[in-house]
Amino acid sequence: MKKILTEVQKKEKKVLVVIDEARKTDALVDFIQEFQILIRNEFPIYLIAAGLYDDIESLENADGLTFFLRASKYEMKPLNLTIIEDDYERTLGVSEDVAIEMAALTKGYAFAYQAFGKYMWESSDKQITKTVLAQVDEALSVKVYDKIWSELREKEKWYLRFIVEKDSMDVSELLELTKTSHSEWSGPRKRLIEKGILDGSDRGMIKVRLPRFREYVEKCTNS
Repeated sequence: MKKILTEVQKKEKKVLVVIDEARKTDALVDFIQEFQILIRNEFPIYLIAAGLYDDIESLENADGLTFFLRASKYEMKPLNLTIIEDDYERTLGVSEDVAIEMAALTKGYAFAYQAFGKYMWESSDKQITKTVLAQVDEALSVKVYDKIWSELREKEKWYLRFIVEKDSMDVSELLELTKTSHSEWSGPRKRLIEKGILDGSDRGMIKVRLPRFREYVEKCTNS
């Protein structure tokens, strides 16, 4: 690696390493440790790693990865719905109304954007069918939500069963429904926001960030 980067440096080029779905594995820990050595030696190599909150946190807390803990972090924001709508309309040939509905269903979530596009394309249908919704729900479950749900504490799951009943809910309404206090809610709230499940940007309001998550929670509750 050093020999390669030395040649890259001579040519005044740079190397960017991009890792998606980063999680703590022996191989990734070894790579990051080697990466630390390379950047200390001022080699022109850069790293972008994306992953779920808990996966990134586990890497930050791993022994010997202090560099990763100090690295700049950026929380991914939802994609622009207008851009998603325009892409669906042009690529899939659906009507503007259908494209708007599809974009709204994604909530700007990148994986949902991909899943809706994939299954609508494969169905050759110009309307959102129950089959397409079922396929999207299954993809979200298997690829994303099962892991998120498995890592939640029982108290967090319990609160979510109330929260998902509405697109948005006032905190006071949630506390009234659950017969709990602000202090009891503060811990689960913090965790659910950190994990990207809830949007805590509006003071006093609770919003679910994940698309089709109500359907997922209902399935888990009834199974």
